[in-house]
Amino acid sequence: MHSLPSVFTMKLFHFFIFSFIFYSSAILDPPDALQKVLYSYEYGNHLPFNSKLFFNSKLLFYADPKCVFNYTQINSKTIQFFPKCDMVFGILVFNENTDLTSAEIKKSLKTMSVLVGGMIVENSNFTDLSFFTVPEGDYGISIYCEMYGVYILNNKNLINPGSLSDAFMIGNEKGNECDFWIENNTRLDMDKYCDTGYFYYYMEMTIRGNLQDCGCPGNQIFEHYIDEYQNCSVLTNGLYLNYFYTSFSLHGLSNIQLVKGKINIQKIPIQNLSFLKNLTTLKIRNLGIREKIVFNIQDNLKLTRFEMPSLETIENVEDAGIRLFNFENLHPEFCLTIRELIWFLEQEVSFLNLHATICNDSMEIELCHFESMSKLAENCNIILGDLFIGSGDETYINKLEAVNYLFGSLIIRGTNLENLNFLSNLKYIAYLGSGVDSDPKPVIQLLSNKNLRNAELNGVSNVLVSSAPSDSFFENSLSKPMNIIRKTPRTAVIQDNHPDIFQHLNGSCNLINTEDEVLKYRTALNYIGGNCDPLCVFKHSEVTSKTIKSFPNCSMAYGISVFNQKTDLKF
Repeated sequence: MHSLPSVFTMKLFHFFIFSFIFYSSAILDPPDALQKVLYSYEYGNHLPFNSKLFFNSKLLFYADPKCVFNYTQINSKTIQFFPKCDMVFGILVFNENTDLTSAEIKKSLKTMSVLVGGMIVENSNFTDLSFFTVPEGDYGISIYCEMYGVYILNNKNLINPGSLSDAFMIGNEKGNECDFWIENNTRLDMDKYCDTGYFYYYMEMTIRGNLQDCGCPGNQIFEHYIDEYQNCSVLTNGLYLNYFYTSFSLHGLSNIQLVKGKINIQKIPIQNLSFLKNLTTLKIRNLGIREKIVFNIQDNLKLTRFEMPSLETIENVEDAGIRLFNFENLHPEFCLTIRELIWFLEQEVSFLNLHATICNDSMEIELCHFESMSKLAENCNIILGDLFIGSGDETYINKLEAVNYLFGSLIIRGTNLENLNFLSNLKYIAYLGSGVDSDPKPVIQLLSNKNLRNAELNGVSNVLVSSAPSDSFFENSLSKPMNIIRKTPRTAVIQDNHPDIFQHLNGSCNLINTEDEVLKYRTALNYIGGNCDPLCVFKHSEVTSKTIKSFPNCSMAYGISVFNQKTDLKF
């Protein structure tokens, strides 16, 4: 059963009345809204009429005055003035004064394939909303509704949303959806239509008070009424739990299996998330590398474990996009098991913050604890510990050919290796350091490998490192990739190797070479060292009377300075 029981609806009666008043006041009057739309999108007379372009990532239109519908409602008189344009600017208002059938409206709107503005259908007598004609060769019409929204409210005879599911609603350039409310239509069984057409794509759609809804509202959970969610298996509008004083009643969410939208849990006195023990799927919507957090646990100071044993899938309704989590400011002993980290890696999760260590009892999976290459077992699939390959270890590198997961850093120093082909099956790296307060270390170090001409790790598809790259590294980038677990710098030091190590990339310092922007986001590293040749880098690994002459004259220098028996200098 997806919808809230009637008992709960009665208990929230006063809340819904308050919400209705709030929502009513939040919806702009159509004339004011239209002026806001025209002001927001109009760009300049030098543009062709009804053209569109992007300017600083902001979609801009120029509206032909002939294609602006200026009337405050649609009826048999005003419909005569509806523009015969492909792109129409307007706020379409249908209400009790609309004396037209949906078929008559569809005929008058048939030339429109793009609506810039929004629409409201309130207190009408419609049984369906089949207003729109899908353009030939297209999947539906487009509604740019950031400035207003789409509202279907209090239509007592409505039983079918009709072609509304063929309308693709476009919010802002940050990926935020526009307001889309389907409320208090007492004969409308929305449960039949939740996943039809473009309805499937919307994570922030408000559907409530209809004959049947698409689930229970996860953004309206109150501590004293949480037990009423016992019969809910689906949450819409995400899951928001903020500022609860106790964790006693959270078992009321134990039957939730699917969450559509963001999970946001803040300032709750919980030790783990096992109250969501039956949650199997998180359904999200994010396109490309927009940094939109979809799972946030923050300021939960008693939280020591994750413990969501049934969570199997993160389903992104877009073809490709980052899956950004944020686990921040939790109990100092908050930890993740190896199995949980493997799930994050395989689900292509990126982190804005993750204040965590690896649990000491992470022995539920067969793995190899790294001590040295000579002691490492054959055919390891998972290695736990910092993988160090030094001089003399070249004879053991065949042991690494089966490695898929590395939970630690990678250090290759002073070898005769010519390439890293022995790591061709390495897919995932997660480095959480030695503890919350441990000293930061690079996740990858390639040092003094004089024959190393090719350092590709192109099989790697996710790197989780416990700190963010510095802003200075991304000064010249349009975006700042931050697939991170915040504690240790997301750094790779490439120094004192063969000078042609990156010749095949035209000198570009990059271990994981890809054109896929989402994969590039997940695997981005902050490359420093002499082979990468940025300013203020000490290019040698050993400090001697000869190498000290090339030490950079900078207030801040980068490099690994090794003092050993070859150091012929006095301090």
